[in-house]
Amino acid sequence: ELELFREESKQNTSPSLLLARAEAERRAGEYSTSARLLLLVVKNPELGALAYNNLACLYLELGEVEQAKEALSRAEKFRQVPAQIYYNLSQIYSELMDFDASDRAYQQARALSSEMVSRLDLIKRASGRKIVFARSPIPAGFIEKDLLFSFGISHFFKEGKFRGVFLVLDKG
Repeated sequence: ELELFREESKQNTSPSLLLARAEAERRAGEYSTSARLLLLVVKNPELGALAYNNLACLYLELGEVEQAKEALSRAEKFRQVPAQIYYNLSQIYSELMDFDASDRAYQQARALSSEMVSRLDLIKRASGRKIVFARSPIPAGFIEKDLLFSFGISHFFKEGKFRGVFLVLDKG
């Protein structure tokens, strides 16, 4: 997957591809490359908030709480702010022992998506973790427009590369 994204990004610099590649780089432990790619996407008016959220999750993963807080503060300035941003802010404020701000952010997240908040709270309780990173998925419309046919179907069926294809498309 990562090599496919790296190869494709030589010709295609769409924000969707950069977001997908940034996540693949993060999973491969290439944190600085992931951060660099996310910083390229934050300027995009449609995907910038998602990029800032995923950048904040990366910073949290690295223990850089103040940088995560700054990234999420910037994400709040976008026209459409997904619930994940407020959920992550609530966790950061809790870590910083600003419980009033944590509660306000949590309530904002709940107002936007009580189902997502409930699921994340359940994951936290079940896993015993103090913080659960609420990363932002790439909306399906962007994947369809920028990525899906960009790779070409032949990539998915190269011998020895893939046994099957599994795509999750969320119109959210």
